[in-house]
Amino acid sequence: MKTLSVIVPVYNSEKYLQRCIDSILNSTYKYIELILVDDGSKDASPQICDDNAKKDSRIKVIHQENVGISQARNNGIKIATGYYLALVDNDDYIDPTMYEKLIRCLEENNVDYAECGVNLVYPDKTFCDNEYKYEQHIFDTKEALELFDGDVRPYVWDKVFIREKAKDIKFRDGYGEDRYYVLDYLINNKKFMYINDPMYYWNRSNENSFTRSKFTERNLTYVDFYKYMADICYDYNIPDTAIKYEEQYYIKLFVYYCLARKYKVNNYKVHTQKFYDSFHSCYNRAKQVVKNKWLRIDMALFDKCPRLVGFFNGIVIYYYRKRRNRLA
Repeated sequence: MKTLSVIVPVYNSEKYLQRCIDSILNSTYKYIELILVDDGSKDASPQICDDNAKKDSRIKVIHQENVGISQARNNGIKIATGYYLALVDNDDYIDPTMYEKLIRCLEENNVDYAECGVNLVYPDKTFCDNEYKYEQHIFDTKEALELFDGDVRPYVWDKVFIREKAKDIKFRDGYGEDRYYVLDYLINNKKFMYINDPMYYWNRSNENSFTRSKFTERNLTYVDFYKYMADICYDYNIPDTAIKYEEQYYIKLFVYYCLARKYKVNNYKVHTQKFYDSFHSCYNRAKQVVKNKWLRIDMALFDKCPRLVGFFNGIVIYYYRKRRNRLA
């Protein structure tokens, strides 16, 4: 049987880490190499990693200075030896049959990755987050790009990859690292599959989660993803999808300018100038692509007087987020 390497980046997750580890080790697919990458945790997480490694020879532990989730994942993948590759976040957990079912999909259908459905876990309830069109579906790269952010989810932890086909793909620093990784894997491979079976449990209640941190300089890197995605879709001759992402790119330049000023992130003056310069250089194209008339008015004003528009829209964004958090 072929070994599956499972990479878990660990950071200050003492409350949830043991549950995560147990769910992986209790998998019905027994040929597992579990790599725990402690990314400079300040709580009991490093000790939990070491204690588990002493009990189970399938576990490897890396301790490193805090460098972020992307480098933690890359360092784990570097020492992985399995034929298959999977990733799990340290506060989440999996169904015991998840890897067995996904690896069966890979082997029986000769696909390059297999993906399953997701359960959202809140303190008072757990519910399935599936909106797939089919019970199961096999698709190529072009269709995957069309389905991206829909039936093709932009996450790494609900999938099993083939490690050899992923070895040259790196997680990028910055926000949206999963999206870049999945997208790079899609354009470097040919055939993929999902099954409408929710087997990954995504913890939405952990305030220390990698995905629930406050708005920082790191978030600003997310803007460039939309241009990257649009360019790829144009290359694959998918104009409708490309225009959708291109429109989002222009809107994000404007919105993230406002957010950077509002939250005074590190180097915000440098970032806001970069956003404005990028927007101004492509404003004529943005007028053609963005359809919403109110956004077009906002962007016309932004092109002429960015600081004024940034100030007023920053207030709107602040109160919107405040109201959303109160209702959540």
